[in-house]
Parts: sequence; C-alpha cells; structure tokens
Amino acid sequence: MPYLTINNNINLYNIVKRFVEDTDQTKELRVAYSYSNLIYFEKEKSEVKTDINTRIITYIPEAGCIEDLNYYKTGERMTLNTLDKAFVGYIEYKKLNGEVIGLEYYMNVRMIARYSLSRSSKNNKMALANVKSSDLITSSSSTGTYQQCTTVCTPIYGQVCTSVPEHSEGGESCVTKVIGQSCNEVCVEVSNPENPTPGDGTPTPPTPSPQIVGYINDIFDPCPDMEVGSENHNKFISEVQELVSRPPFDCFTEKMLQFLASRASSNGKISLCINSNIGGGTYNAGSKSLQFKNIYVINRQIIFHELFHACQDKIYPNGINQYTASNGKVEIEFETHLFIDLVGRIGSEIPTASKSEEYRGFLNGLTTDNNGNRNLFNANNFFADPTVASNSQYKKYKEEFRQYKSIYNPEAMVPSLPYNNLNIIPATIQHFLENTNCYQ
Repeated sequence: MPYLTINNNINLYNIVKRFVEDTDQTKELRVAYSYSNLIYFEKEKSEVKTDINTRIITYIPEAGCIEDLNYYKTGERMTLNTLDKAFVGYIEYKKLNGEVIGLEYYMNVRMIARYSLSRSSKNNKMALANVKSSDLITSSSSTGTYQQCTTVCTPIYGQVCTSVPEHSEGGESCVTKVIGQSCNEVCVEVSNPENPTPGDGTPTPPTPSPQIVGYINDIFDPCPDMEVGSENHNKFISEVQELVSRPPFDCFTEKMLQFLASRASSNGKISLCINSNIGGGTYNAGSKSLQFKNIYVINRQIIFHELFHACQDKIYPNGINQYTASNGKVEIEFETHLFIDLVGRIGSEIPTASKSEEYRGFLNGLTTDNNGNRNLFNANNFFADPTVASNSQYKKYKEEFRQYKSIYNPEAMVPSLPYNNLNIIPATIQHFLENTNCYQ
C-alpha cells in the first residue's frame, strides 16, 4: 500500500562506501527517487486474526542506478516482491512513529548486507549492527571475530514547502533540503583469522590481510615519506584493503595486484612516494613511481585508477611514457576510465568517462546479459575483437571522452597542438577480461 506523507523524511545512508562519492546534486537525486510504502501483516504466532502489524518500507537508491530503474522511467513503484533488477541501494524498515528498526542493502536483486538496531554495550547508544557481513569483508577463516565500529551521521532530507497565497490559484513552492541528521554507531562483525577475539571479549582492531600486505611489499619500494609503518603507508594499505574487500572493484583490484607482483622481479619495483608538487595522485611512467600529494588524497578511487596505469605500463610494448598529450595520452586515459566504468556498472556506479545517455546505454549493454543479469560476458566478447580500436562505438565514446575531459584535450589548451589519434588497441582491458574470471 502506498504511503504518503507531507514531510517525506529520507535517511540518506552511505554505510556502503561508493567508488564515486555523492555530490549535493546526486544526494538530492537520491532523495527525489526514494519513496515509502506502508505494509500490513499478521503478527507471528498470533491467535487473533485481527492482530496485525504495520511497517513503513522506504526504498533509497544509489545515484548511479536511478536512470536505469523502471520507476524512474515509468513511475511504476517497486515492492519487496517486485524489486527492480537495476535497484542498488538501501531498504529501510520503520515503525509508524518513524523509529528505524531495520536496514538492508541490495545489489543485483541480492541482499549483500543486513543491519538491525541494537544497543551499544559501551555507550548505550542505538547502533546499526551488521548481522550479515560475509559479502562485504573477505576472510579466509572464522577462528575469531572483531567488531569494526564507526559513528555515521546520516542526513535527514525533507521537502520544505512554502505557500504562495497571493497567487490567484494558490499553491506551494517546495524544495528538498537537509532538515536534520541522525547519528548512529555502525558495527560490523567480521571474521578475523589473524587476531581472534581475546578471552575477555575486548574487540581486536582489524589488521590488513597478510596477502595484501605481501602484494604491496612485492610491488612497491617506499620512499622515506611512505616508509613501512608510517601514517601515509598505513593509509595506503587501508585503502587497498578497502578495495579488495568490497564489490564490484574487489576482484579486479586483487588481479591487478597479482599481475604487478608477478612482474616486479623482472621489471623492478614501483616507487611509492609523497610528492607535494602534484595536484592529487599519479602513476609516473617515466620514474616508475606511484605518487600522492599528501595523505588526504590516498584514497581507493585514485589507487584503482593509478594501479591500472601501472598495469598498462607493463602490458604495452615500451610502456606508456611514450604517449604524450598530442600523441596517444587520450587513448590511454580513455581506456582507464572505460575500465573503471565497466567494473563500476556491475554495482551501478556513476560513469566517469562521459555523462551522456548514449554512453550509459553503451556501458549497460556491455555489462548486462540477455537475462538482465549484471556481468562482463558481453564486454569480454566486445573487447576480444582484434579490431575493437576501430569499432565505431569505441571511437565515438573515445572522442566524447576527449571533449568531456578537457584536461586530456590538447586542442582545448593549445589550438596549435592538434591531437593525433593512434587507434591504440585497449590491450590492458583485453588482458584483464580474458585472463580473469571476475564477473563472468
């Protein structure tokens, strides 16, 4: 049963971290396409047939899936029994008085996390406790557990309407804005084979996976300001661990690390450094170094992007340092953004190479099979074609990317420096689609 309210308050959760973070605009979009239904059901084991219960069910989509949802296109609402295949986001359960009693996260019509309200034993605060975390945190054993907790303040959005009585027709002017916030402690119970919970029940702080630390040690040679054990180095390990722990970037991150580790002995290690003279983060193909401006830009988005560049440098003959602003750099960058978008569409992330509807449709075609399931089967076939660099769609969206990302468009900067299209085969995408089983 549809549930209508004047306030239409929406708790905009962000517990599951997205690869592309929400902006003010995408937050408002999520609010606009969130909605609530009211359901009635008999209480369990009730002997009185009229003894029924009620719940408000609120659907809160992630921004990246909205344009693919049927109710975005047709206005037809979902229910728990008719969940849209494209829906990625939170389903919230509330009592009629607005008290949140449950929260679930869905991706590809599959619940990957369930949260329930419980009391924190430490501070008696209401907490969202994850009771199904196996799909979020990868662990090879269950010899012990720890609770990973953090305080999350969720903005509460609502429609604020102002009457305009002086108009002959009357009416209201409404805007969506933050009307408050709700702060909860979010705790995730995680299996921890390396640090079992001590006998006194004190939670053990999480430690990075030994496998991931091993890859990092094999691949990178830290500079003095990124030495092992430093705050900068620990942040780097933490962000890499985050990448390999959460879909959809988990599988390909691990495959890139495996690939780079396998090449380190013959090609040399990559320097891992802080460089305050750069704008953010970069892989420098000339010096074979991964550099960050400071600790604040050591994040999973930059790391995944630059790891892919490092892989390109190993896969392309003579590396990628040969490509310049007017001679191939656009193609190297387009391949990187396209790969991020292909992987991201598995989890309905927002595309990064272009914002056009045509490009989004192109990505959806490569990441959705004939049954509507998200995978990379079609993408594998598309990129396996040896003439893919000459494919009309590939060339079209490469040019669209060049115009969209003016930083990679030399003509926009220096008109006398025309761009030379080399039609470089996206060999690195081919490699990771052909030689891994990620999302096949």
